[in-house]
Amino acid sequence: MTSPAGTGSTADTSTAGSAADTGTTVLARALSLARVGRLDAAESMVRAVLAEQPRNPHALQVLAFCHQQADRYAEMLAAATEAAAVLPEDAGAHRLRARALVGLGRGPEAREAAERARALDPEDPWSELVLAQALLVTGGTAAAHGAAAAVRRARSLGTDTVEVYLVEALIWRRMAEFGRARAAYEQALRVDPGNVDALRQLAVLDSDRGRPVRASRAFSGTLAAAPADPGTVESARVGARRALWLLTDVACLPVWLAVALANVPSGSLPGPVGVVAAQAVVLAGTAAAVGYLRWRVRRLGAGTRTMLRTHRWRPVFALAWLRVAAIALGGLLLPLDPGPDRDPSVLRGVAIALVAAPMVLVLLRARNSLLRELVLLVRRLWFRLTTPAEGR
Repeated sequence: MTSPAGTGSTADTSTAGSAADTGTTVLARALSLARVGRLDAAESMVRAVLAEQPRNPHALQVLAFCHQQADRYAEMLAAATEAAAVLPEDAGAHRLRARALVGLGRGPEAREAAERARALDPEDPWSELVLAQALLVTGGTAAAHGAAAAVRRARSLGTDTVEVYLVEALIWRRMAEFGRARAAYEQALRVDPGNVDALRQLAVLDSDRGRPVRASRAFSGTLAAAPADPGTVESARVGARRALWLLTDVACLPVWLAVALANVPSGSLPGPVGVVAAQAVVLAGTAAAVGYLRWRVRRLGAGTRTMLRTHRWRPVFALAWLRVAAIALGGLLLPLDPGPDRDPSVLRGVAIALVAAPMVLVLLRARNSLLRELVLLVRRLWFRLTTPAEGR
């Protein structure tokens, strides 16, 4: 299940209270089923209630929660809006509306609904959390600082749930404060060590920050916990690709070094002896690269290794491996060139292209990484300079 704004499951506990207050055992049972993922059964029970009481606001809220768990935010919004129309003074209904609007990416409307919920129930921390999400979807510097303030207010109300730390981590990531984001995810895991959303987001953070090898074990843990969740599978796939490209970047280095060293025997030894000696040097460098890759891949998490095997023939995965092979092939072809005293050789051009093309890719990746870090540095400094005094 993918949750609004990527912050993890944020089930509104007020929904349970509403169901219990009505004394309706059916709705309480439906809510319990929805929380454990039995959405079809839960929805059937709720619709049975609505068939007899079409405007039962508590049934509509439980229905909205079922839609939230299934990421059906348009249907969630419709149910929550109807519940809010029946009970306009019910903060829980407005919170559900805000969550649905966050899921739909309608930030300003979500903010309005969240502020309405907070006005109706100023002491409820869930209103603060959904307001923080709405502000993050709205975007902008002031909105990010407002989201941070909302999380501080939620904490001051005494809440210490996983959701608080997941929302806080998302705010820190928006501000490029990645150390603080990691600390928030780690705190979430201290509250709930098996929380899949916290594990996944921590792995994504490491992967985004250029540490995909370290992230691989966390991705493996999330895959083991939620193997059928599309968001988890996609995050693990991206993490595996990044880990592979980083490892093959490093593996290219000994092959390039071997190609450079191969010029020594190729130029100093006559005839076939020089060719064979040069190719032996290239093969030695290639063997070192392959040995390094085998060693490092074995140290990746089991889930990441499975992803690499599953997607090994997809172009973006295969290209990573092919870079090493291309350099090695080019290095083996270079000694076969007849030399500058003969006519220009097509073979030499092909060999140079095979050696140089992967180098261009590595340099482009290094440049992009540097530019990204510079952008993040500027963003971090900007948010620090614009932080209100009470948030420091």
